[in-house]
Amino acid sequence: MKALKRLLLTILLSMYSLCAFAYKSLDIAFTHDFHAHIDKYKTINENGDVELIGGIASLKTLVDDIRKSNPNLLLFDAGDFSMGTLYQTIFESHACELTSYSLIGYDGVTFGNHEFDLGEDAFVNMYKTYLKNTDESKQITFLKSANAIYNESPLNELPLVDYKIITRGETKIAVFALMGKEAQRYTRFSAVKYLPVIESAKKTVEDIKNKENPDIIICLSHSGTSEDKKQSEDEQLALKCQGIDLIISGHSHTVLTEPIKVNNTFIAASGCYGANLGYIRLEKDGDNEWKCLSYKLFPLSSSYREDEEIKQNIEEYKKAINNTYLSDYKLLSDDVVMYSPVNFEDLDSALDYRTEETALSNLLADSLLYMYNNNIESPEKAVVAVIPTGLIRDTIYKGNITVSDVFLINSLGNGKDGKTGYPLCDFYISGKEIIRAAEVAVSLSPFMSSANLQFSGLRFKANKARMILNKVYDAEVLENGVWQKVEKNKMYKCVTDLYTLEMIGAVSDVSKGLIKFSPRDENGQKITDYKQRIVYFKNGSEMKSWLAPIAFASSLSKGQGNVPVLSERNYTPDSRRDIHTSLLPSQLFSSLNVFSIVLMVVIFIVLILIVIIIILVRRSLKKHRLRKNLRYTNPAIEDKRGENDR
Repeated sequence: MKALKRLLLTILLSMYSLCAFAYKSLDIAFTHDFHAHIDKYKTINENGDVELIGGIASLKTLVDDIRKSNPNLLLFDAGDFSMGTLYQTIFESHACELTSYSLIGYDGVTFGNHEFDLGEDAFVNMYKTYLKNTDESKQITFLKSANAIYNESPLNELPLVDYKIITRGETKIAVFALMGKEAQRYTRFSAVKYLPVIESAKKTVEDIKNKENPDIIICLSHSGTSEDKKQSEDEQLALKCQGIDLIISGHSHTVLTEPIKVNNTFIAASGCYGANLGYIRLEKDGDNEWKCLSYKLFPLSSSYREDEEIKQNIEEYKKAINNTYLSDYKLLSDDVVMYSPVNFEDLDSALDYRTEETALSNLLADSLLYMYNNNIESPEKAVVAVIPTGLIRDTIYKGNITVSDVFLINSLGNGKDGKTGYPLCDFYISGKEIIRAAEVAVSLSPFMSSANLQFSGLRFKANKARMILNKVYDAEVLENGVWQKVEKNKMYKCVTDLYTLEMIGAVSDVSKGLIKFSPRDENGQKITDYKQRIVYFKNGSEMKSWLAPIAFASSLSKGQGNVPVLSERNYTPDSRRDIHTSLLPSQLFSSLNVFSIVLMVVIFIVLILIVIIIILVRRSLKKHRLRKNLRYTNPAIEDKRGENDR
């Protein structure tokens, strides 16, 4: 009897052991597209009120709370952790983002395209600062993009890894990273080369399986998702590359309230700026397949207590920003520069208004023109200012607006001076090209939202019923306070930021060369080095485009506390673009360009060919019916044909 009990106990213990081995669970938290939002930032809550959310100090508290009940928690970031706030101005000297991530305890981080914004040398300097100032035991593993070749890049000297193996209990985890195809386009000045994403992923997964035999493979993918499945890079990755169990999807700023499952791969995304911490619990069952037991987004609301150590670091960072960057402009990060009585368009609308104009875009364009014309020594003022929607990163909220708030709106890039912020540039283009710029905003922006150029000093009419690339039929510029019809052969002085000038070639590519620009200098010579057109303040510092709203505030009426106040004129769109649909001949066929004329000729020729084909087919059918009728009415004809056949 005792022997039987021992046998049964052995069997039960064996079964328990097998079950323990068969069922494995894993808890993973994640962020992506943090964009240097070290401190709390403004948003509009469900009640329409302005609320402060996010912040790295609150994130630390949240992660610590989760780890209390789950010390085996994994934490990853899928790229674009930098660029987007004033903290990027001390990117190289303080490495704010990675230093903060180390205090939270991230297990792995990878590149996004914005890590290249200040150049690879800047990233190398930042990373060396981080390694120098961070205890080796707390340093985060930085994962290379598996589809990237770093041989010709200074990044090659850094201790980056191809993939990472982590053990949690009895579970062996492999983590690798990828840079998506769209994201690669925004690293155009980098020496890093990229291989096809899917093929690289397949090879990496195969290598990991053969060398490591992990229980799970996780991909930190800076590729993103899209409503268009064919353009949804991470869904295509999951569809075409077997063996990835979980994809943390960065780049597209997507918020997934439920994970996407493609084949046996889960895709998770928590949105941008640290507004949420993503969390997923996976379990591997007896069928050797990982299943999602739980998925949640933890909103970082203002109710979270802030970690004291990180709060102290933030204060030191602010001092450094004020002393090393803002001092050039005699500003402090917390200075109040204006007051808004209303909330402007929300961030989603500001970034995706296609052909529409908004109060925010109008204000930003007006600010560029104002700053330029009121801070240059040249007597010749600019007539038109232009900005692309792709540079707008935030909006204006009701209440006091600080220097930090203004910087968030247009925070990208750097200038010839190596300092953060795209500088203003001036140039000359013809009236014909000004109309082309308006055409880009109308014809191309439905397919490419970043092509939606916004203007100051220009108003135009466009008819959606007209042919593509020729929808604009009337345009005027504001010269000396009077609206005047654009003269196609006249040269006009314009201002924009360095990025927009450098991306002019992309417009030609998208339009297949049908829309071309040739920016020129005051002598009529074509500009070959755009950096030579950078504009400077009188003190010699670059006229950064993000400063424009602060300069514009000096033209506003003062309110309480002598703070400039935005008026209704500033936050109401003023119909500087009249886009409508009309079938009136006067609107359909006036001001036709060469493209429309050629296209109309082609269409006319095609229609003539179609008519000719129809006539020929009808004649053929008519002859066929005639022969058939003759056979029925005169059988002798058929008999005669039969004789001839024989």
